[in-house]
Amino acid sequence: MPIKFTSHDTQITPVLRQLIEEKFARIQRHCSNNIMHAEVILKTENVTHTAEINAHISGAEFNAQANDKDLYKAIDIMMQKLNKQVLKHHEKSINHQI
Repeated sequence: MPIKFTSHDTQITPVLRQLIEEKFARIQRHCSNNIMHAEVILKTENVTHTAEINAHISGAEFNAQANDKDLYKAIDIMMQKLNKQVLKHHEKSINHQI
């Protein structure tokens, strides 16, 4: 599943792209329905980095955002928030099937 990357005043290096894709692949394992589309937006304003992700599956939409002075830390926090949302959605879908 391709991830669309958008940046504002931030350069997306191949290492940064690979890091995000690897973290996203770990999160996608928790999802019973495959995530169909995802968009990552990276912004830099003054000294604050903002990382945002929008992910879509059939019947649900996830959005996570994090701000930090370190871009990698902002990405980690964003992915933790997304993981929490995906796990919560997965648990709900399992409970409704019972």
